[in-house]
Amino acid sequence: MMNRIVPILVLLCVAMPAATGVARAGDETPPAAGPAAASATATADTAATKDTSAGEFDQAPTPVKTVAPVYPPAARKRGQEGTVYLRARVTTAGRVERVTVAKGVAPDLDEAAARALRQWTFEPARKDGKPVAAEIMIPVKFRLAAK
Repeated sequence: MMNRIVPILVLLCVAMPAATGVARAGDETPPAAGPAAASATATADTAATKDTSAGEFDQAPTPVKTVAPVYPPAARKRGQEGTVYLRARVTTAGRVERVTVAKGVAPDLDEAAARALRQWTFEPARKDGKPVAAEIMIPVKFRLAAK
């Protein structure tokens, strides 16, 4: 079995001072654009691993649509930071399924990261020009902004 390292995307979630419209833990609706949307940013530079059940691939899945996680207010209040490592399967249609926490930080941060990743879409991995399913590892970094 051989792992193949390929570039994907890492999310860096930065907590800013509280603003109106920030989603609360358990909210199903994403926050509106505007001041609250500035509480999370995305930066590139991470890796994915292939799913051995999906076979080899020539081209890794490429993010088409990404959604930044909402920094949970309770985690922000207690000063919780860290990196959540998520494993997900990207289907041949580019949809995300089977999101699991490979290495968590705290239940609310883990869930916020997983909720965001479930909304991503990808250009699927390819083998010989044909789409194939692939398993990816996505680190999501939660950092509090300096006061």
